[in-house]
Amino acid sequence: MGGATENGQVWQMIEDTIEKKVFVTGASGRLGRAVLKMLPDAIPLVRNAAGLPHEVVTDFSSENLKPILMRAKAIIHLAGSLDFNDKEKLWQGNVELTRRIVEASPPTCRISLSRSISV
Repeated sequence: MGGATENGQVWQMIEDTIEKKVFVTGASGRLGRAVLKMLPDAIPLVRNAAGLPHEVVTDFSSENLKPILMRAKAIIHLAGSLDFNDKEKLWQGNVELTRRIVEASPPTCRISLSRSISV
């Protein structure tokens, strides 16, 4: 893969679409906050109010995500469960959450998925 050139192209794509509604899930986490520093106009999607600029509090249900993401151009999906002791919570917080985000997004929306156990 292209390394720095590819990363530069990805960030350029994100910067080009920032005015066109870029959302960040997991925005209240360590990685999410770092991304928001780089993209201060992005819209954080959070489960609980975190005091982030422009944040949208949601329960991440399909019914709530659809109207929130209807004009999304890009989603940086960082949210997920780390509850390795509960397989159902792990499945719901990762697989099902991602499915709901994809299904609620417009067909032309770009989605970037990332996970980290420790940053």
